[in-house]
Amino acid sequence: MEVKNINTVDEYPDNYDFLSKDTQNKIVEYMNNYQEDANNNYEKHITALDDKSRSMYLDLYNHVVDILIGSKNAYSIVGIKLEYNWNHDSKWLLATKADYQANNGLSDDCNCQMSQEEYTAWPYPKVNK
Repeated sequence: MEVKNINTVDEYPDNYDFLSKDTQNKIVEYMNNYQEDANNNYEKHITALDDKSRSMYLDLYNHVVDILIGSKNAYSIVGIKLEYNWNHDSKWLLATKADYQANNGLSDDCNCQMSQEEYTAWPYPKVNK
């Protein structure tokens, strides 16, 4: 499942200096611990031998994912942007504007608004016919 990011670059802080390093580490650790729990429950759901266990582990997985989504939304409200797997390491991170730009293939000198490329495949009229 791919999660689409609907945030714009302006919503990401330049840094998280307003949080102590200890607080930053605790937030990321909290999210990564729940992510690991969700992953474990999903793996157990796949490998469980009976239907009751499969159903139980899938319910646990869905519950933990709900916690992760709720936490991400709550942190977002107070200006803390958390993103998953942006470093391609299956971990959560406190995302900054620089992370947003790197994840979306943007450079520092751009206006950070995706624009469509000009359509260049228009047919040309035939001449001398």
